[in-house]
Amino acid sequence: MTITDTRGNNLVFERWEDGRVSSWSLDRHDRETFSISLDEDSRRRIAAFLLDGLS
Repeated sequence: MTITDTRGNNLVFERWEDGRVSSWSLDRHDRETFSISLDEDSRRRIAAFLLDGLS
C-alpha cells in the first residue's frame, strides 16, 4: 500500500510472505528517506488511524 501526500512524497507499506510488515518513505524523487519494520501493535495503530477518518 502506498499513501501519497499533496507534495508527492510517499509512505509505502509492504507485507512479506512470512507476515512481517515493513514501511518506508520516499520523497517526490523516489529517494528512500527512512525504513522501519512494524510490529503487530504498530500495524494495528496505523490501521486504526487510517480507518478512523472513514467512520
